[in-house]
Amino acid sequence: MRMQSLGLDGYMQLQRDALIAIDEFLGRLSWEVKDIQWRITGRAAEAGFDGSDAVHLRILASIEDSTLCDLLEEQGFEITRIGSTMSRHGRMNEIRAESVELEIVLLRCPDPARLHEPMNLVSGRPVSMLDAEGLAHRIEACSPGS
Repeated sequence: MRMQSLGLDGYMQLQRDALIAIDEFLGRLSWEVKDIQWRITGRAAEAGFDGSDAVHLRILASIEDSTLCDLLEEQGFEITRIGSTMSRHGRMNEIRAESVELEIVLLRCPDPARLHEPMNLVSGRPVSMLDAEGLAHRIEACSPGS
């Protein structure tokens, strides 16, 4: 429906803007948290993502949740939920936050294997994933003339 109302060029620009907002957020977070590793998962990692859904992120970092929440608030996010999610591998901490541009769901992975696992950590179904290189390629693919 959005593509019909915006046209192909407008829809591609909407996708690009959403992906750039994610890239900028993750760049700032990576600057602040030197040991952070992340993966974008789910719809935000798919070609049709237009920013209308929450951005699901898996992260692996040594900082405490409270420090992470402080960093999110410094970036203009309002923390909407701090809790946990039951995964196939046990409980994992989850932080939900919203800003003017993005709604994010951060899932704290306990180890690199969970971060890189190409399956939904709850359902076990295959899930789309993007790392920094994949995100850069996706932004480029949405650029005019691509």
